Amino acid sequence: MDERLGRLVLQISSWIELSPDTVVEPTAAVTWLETIAFELVNLPEPDRRALVVLAHAMADEARTAGRVAEASFYDAAPAALGFDVTLRDAD
Repeated sequence: MDERLGRLVLQISSWIELSPDTVVEPTAAVTWLETIAFELVNLPEPDRRALVVLAHAMADEARTAGRVAEASFYDAAPAALGFDVTLRDAD
């Protein structure tokens, strides 16, 4: 998976999830996140593995920058997407 595309998808998902209800209508947010998750869970295994590794790297970056909520989102994203989180350790 192209890292830039993976970052973009994770950043958009984070923005949707973490935005207040006054910015993103809650029902629409759930619909979009479910749509994104459906597409990502159907990626080939090497791409899913890369996304798991990328999500955790982005969590570390966010944590270092003091963006705690964003870091928590990225840490939880692989499991929330239904990915086998042990894929991270397969590298």
